[in-house]
Amino acid sequence: MKKISILIILSLVICFGCSPKAQVFEDFSKVNIVWDDYEKATYDLFVDGVKTAGYEVLIEQNIDDDTLVYKVESTITSKDGVGIQGAVVNRFMEPKNSYYKQTIRGGNITRSAEIYGVYEHGNLSVDRIIGEKYESQSVELPENSIDNEYSLMLARNLPLTKGYSTSLNIAVIATAQVSPYKISVEGIEKIKVPYGEVECYKVVWKYRGIGRVPNIYSWYSTGSDKKMIKYVNQNLELTLTEFSTSKN
Repeated sequence: MKKISILIILSLVICFGCSPKAQVFEDFSKVNIVWDDYEKATYDLFVDGVKTAGYEVLIEQNIDDDTLVYKVESTITSKDGVGIQGAVVNRFMEPKNSYYKQTIRGGNITRSAEIYGVYEHGNLSVDRIIGEKYESQSVELPENSIDNEYSLMLARNLPLTKGYSTSLNIAVIATAQVSPYKISVEGIEKIKVPYGEVECYKVVWKYRGIGRVPNIYSWYSTGSDKKMIKYVNQNLELTLTEFSTSKN
């Protein structure tokens, strides 16, 4: 079996380039936020059909400078190490900062990496600490950019319905690049996962930049909270096992 790398960016594949032309993007200030405080979703992670790790997404509400913000954090845990990635976003779905931390264990060697991104005045500033190596980078962003680390959860706040589609500019701090995607609801279908049998919107993510990237698929429940039930990115799959909205 192919070993899973903790450095995999689970939310979406890393882009190969940027779109040469602007597209029509969602007005996030008008979306209906369905995220609850201390919302926790737990998934089984499969690679090539084999359960390889656990994956958990936690969403919390906080107050920053008298403004409501949401922290979206995901954790992947396997025998090879731990990876934590997340972002802080305001109620207009605009990113404030994001981060990625990972520790890989192999024999007597432990490797670590930390990546931090800050969004300000239409720019993304990235600091990377890989082992003992440090580097920084800054990139100008197109309008209405979101961060990769909450993109899958952001889709829950969109007005999903059969035939719905929109475009997203997704910034990836691992590469300090932006991936243009079009997402569309292909239809409604009932799927079965450990959490149960759930009627879902099937959403396809299509890359619209330079180069070719395979489509990504995610399924969201048709209920009011639009839980992410399943996610498939080539040979990687997430299936929901538990969902709660309480600290207890």
